[in-house]
Amino acid sequence: MSKALRQLLDILSLEKIDTNIYRGHTAKTSNQRVFGGQVFAQAMRAAQDTVPDERMVHSQHAYFLRPGDPTLPILYQVDGIRDGGSFTTRRVVASQRRKPFLIQSYLSKYLNRDSLIRLICLTVLAPKGLKMIVSAGIK
Repeated sequence: MSKALRQLLDILSLEKIDTNIYRGHTAKTSNQRVFGGQVFAQAMRAAQDTVPDERMVHSQHAYFLRPGDPTLPILYQVDGIRDGGSFTTRRVVASQRRKPFLIQSYLSKYLNRDSLIRLICLTVLAPKGLKMIVSAGIK
């Protein structure tokens, strides 16, 4: 495993403090603010940890309220909004010094047979193959 990949995986790993509470860290940097993509990914990681493995990310929306400080740990509080038959909804709040700086909504979907077929086809087929699937009625 490359050093860069190891660093990325380390940044994305979260410490589970309590039920639905996680702590993330930022790699040492000269930046004065936390990189938004890192916080977004860590929040998604925290939310995904609270849903069953057979559910996959369906959609995710985030609002950055203020800058994050890279010298401080980031606390992620996950609220289990709904556990439905097909979809699971979570809200994640990232905070430092007890002030939220990111609010994220996260929706995951149960991977049924049709979802898996679409995922495999989109991952494997070339654009020409995709056109044939769409015209065959698989959406």
